[in-house]
Amino acid sequence: MNSLAEKVQAAITPSIADMGYNLIQVKFMDGKSSQTLQIMAEWPDGRMGVEDCAMISRQVSAVLDV
Repeated sequence: MNSLAEKVQAAITPSIADMGYNLIQVKFMDGKSSQTLQIMAEWPDGRMGVEDCAMISRQVSAVLDV
């Protein structure tokens, strides 16, 4: 586990799985002056809504704050 994205993935996977989602991808995207963390997840049946994104965002924020 070398990259920061891999470390983030390892940290957040248990929480996302406990919520019932499948983690699809974690990556950092370079911007002009900063990086953006992109997390892709979905329900096992492939659906995903805006409220789902909000719940995952709040959970991931709490995990990464620790």
